[in-house]
Amino acid sequence: MQKVKLKSFGIIEAVIASGIVVVVLSGALILSSSALRSATLESSYLEAEHIADSAMEQIMLAKTSGKVSFSTFARDQASIDCFDTLLRNQLGCSALGYYSGADISAGYVKVKSANVSSAFPDNFFKYKVTIPDSNNRDCRKFADSDLPKEKCRVVNIDVLWEESSGQKQYHLSQYFSDWEAK
Repeated sequence: MQKVKLKSFGIIEAVIASGIVVVVLSGALILSSSALRSATLESSYLEAEHIADSAMEQIMLAKTSGKVSFSTFARDQASIDCFDTLLRNQLGCSALGYYSGADISAGYVKVKSANVSSAFPDNFFKYKVTIPDSNNRDCRKFADSDLPKEKCRVVNIDVLWEESSGQKQYHLSQYFSDWEAK
């Protein structure tokens, strides 16, 4: 009877094959983890954009409905400065109802996410509205004529949130002009 020699993998080939499988699987795991982290960050930025847009829409709505004045105070109108989360108490704007009942600390309004995702708990996002004193040079960038500062203001909205990689920020700016005012 003739002996048949079976060919099989040796221990070295098995170790090399196992190493290749481990490298391939760990690479796939790293890619999926990175993709998940990126998707979470993207949804955070989208939610921050939504919060900033909503705050800006509130200001635009008040302006287009004639409830906002560019002067300090006008009859039946609020000053555009009343939307500034830092200045509103100094200007006596709290009686006007903007930000009533809001949790404001250090000028930031804590806001509940409009997204129903459990990834964003209450007060995960906070935003601040600032309306710095504009000067004529700011208005000239966006208008053909030289508007006085009383007729042109910039509104900045900053949304902040914390993630495992640190604090993130979304910024939105909009110029408002009252070119029709006399």
